[in-house]
Parts: sequence; structure tokens; C-alpha cells
Amino acid sequence: LIVPILIQFVTQLFHRILPPKWINRLLSDTQRKIHLESAWVLTQLGLIYFLDNESLLTVYVALRTLNLAERVGPSTELAEAYATMCVATGLIPLHSLARVYQRIALKTSQIVNTELTTVRVSVIISLYYIGVGDWTKARVMLEKASQFCVHLGDHRLWGESILSLANCYL
Repeated sequence: LIVPILIQFVTQLFHRILPPKWINRLLSDTQRKIHLESAWVLTQLGLIYFLDNESLLTVYVALRTLNLAERVGPSTELAEAYATMCVATGLIPLHSLARVYQRIALKTSQIVNTELTTVRVSVIISLYYIGVGDWTKARVMLEKASQFCVHLGDHRLWGESILSLANCYL
């Protein structure tokens, strides 16, 4: 996994230096759809790896998801990928980079402008705050997210937010 991780890392490094906005014009609508579906699948796989404590696989999938989603532009998948990188870089720990990804995730979720995207990003970013021991910030984000999930009728995301809230209290 080291070589594939390095390839994704270098790709992401280039994306940070030269944002991939120019790539968007080269993708057809079908290619954009395929990229977003692939990013969604990888996000689900990344969650499984994260919960299974598979660190290298989690890092690879997080980077791969972000690199795919960045090619498409602002979307729920991209906002979630930035939030995931906030958590991943926080674990390394590269907290200044984690805050950069957090800022980009929140900005992207504002551009996408859906409650569901905002909630998803909040639940993911709260994991960063749990990881650094900022229980109050994590608790506030997760309590708000769980209330939105009830309002939106998203039981799966509600379960994720309640599980994270339980970890926060633990």
C-alpha cells in the first residue's frame, strides 16, 4: 500500500499547489457521474476501514476519494472528502493542515448548500475534535447534527452521529 498511498499523496500535493479547476472542463457529464459514484463508494469503504482500524487502507481510500472528487468540483462527496482529510491529517498529527482541510470542507459544504451535506461534514469533522480532546466542540456539533438527522429523516447518519456522540461522552 505504500506506493499507491504515495501516488495519491503526490497527486493531492499537486492539487493543493495547482487546484484542479482546469480538469473539470475535460470531464464529460458521464465521467463526472462516474467520478462521484466512485467517490461515494470509496467513502463507504473508507468508513468500514476506519471502523476496522485499518489505518493504511483508510489513508489510501481517503486520498483516492479526495483526488477523484476534486476533479468534479463542489459536491457532497468533495465536502466529505475534505472533512475526512481533516480527521486523517489530525491523526498524523498535522493540526495546521487539518484546520486547512476543515476550512475547505466547510466552505465546500456552503457552496453545495444542502442541509444533508452540512450535517455529514459536521459529523466527520467532529471526529477530529474528539481526537484532539475538544469534547465541547465535538459534543455541540454532534448534538446539532443528530437533531438535523431526525428532521431530515436520515436514520443512518443519525446513528453515526449518536455513535460518535457516545464516543465523545466516553
